[in-house]
Amino acid sequence: MTENIKSIGQVIGISSGASQGAARGWNAYSISKSSLNLLLNHYAQELPDIHFCALAPGLIDSGMQDYLYTVDHERFPAVKKLQDSKRSGIMPDVYEAAEIVTNAIPKVKQYQSGSYADVREM
Repeated sequence: MTENIKSIGQVIGISSGASQGAARGWNAYSISKSSLNLLLNHYAQELPDIHFCALAPGLIDSGMQDYLYTVDHERFPAVKKLQDSKRSGIMPDVYEAAEIVTNAIPKVKQYQSGSYADVREM
């Protein structure tokens, strides 16, 4: 079993910029993504032959954004930034985001195993 795990070489978890801060209404999402980051960091300590990274793909025009677009930005100020990004057309669709993530995969090897990386900062 251990030999099979060692042959993997690299594990990338899809994280989020939301894991790096707190915003009203994002509690469960932010906590789940920051927990993923910590989990991958722990795995990096326990399995040093495998490179682990939590990768944030940036904003993506997805079903989640469609839902957030309907949320009251007066009550949840962080949503206004997302709504503005969607309106301005700077948010990639899921296919463009897949290409962004695919291009980032080789770059994350430059980061220490167990790290968090954001495609917008690569």
